[in-house]
Amino acid sequence: MKKMKTVKDSQPWSEREKVLLLLLLVSVIDIPSLIDTLYQIGYEFGQALALWF
Repeated sequence: MKKMKTVKDSQPWSEREKVLLLLLLVSVIDIPSLIDTLYQIGYEFGQALALWF
């Protein structure tokens, strides 16, 4: 596994790990609120995307 590591992977916290940790912390705190927030973001993003086309 060690010889497969790239320069980017050798950083203490990769971007993916930060996101996963943040999602874990948020989901432990309030899952319904997280789902609602993600739904709102997705809905607003969809509306904005629809305006472009």
